[in-house]
Amino acid sequence: MLNGLIGTYELLNFRNLSGQASRRGLDIHFPRYLYQNELDRQDFQAALFALLMQVPLNVDVKELMQHWLYFYERSIILGWGGFSILGISLVEMDLTM
Repeated sequence: MLNGLIGTYELLNFRNLSGQASRRGLDIHFPRYLYQNELDRQDFQAALFALLMQVPLNVDVKELMQHWLYFYERSIILGWGGFSILGISLVEMDLTM
């Protein structure tokens, strides 16, 4: 059985509480998307578009994509510069609409 624990580096302390879990665990670092890197910006926009297409929002996705920088900035503020928190935020946004 394969289990995953996804989160910030603070979770490593939790995993390391058990010697067995520590020995069997594997740390994989997913780097942030860097705004300064053109390829990272394109990758972020592509991932955002794919995510928006999966979340049942009643909005014009292409129009929303014009504001990709807003989502990028909020994903950094929320913690990872990635998509787990952003995806949760989008789902919560849909639930409050």
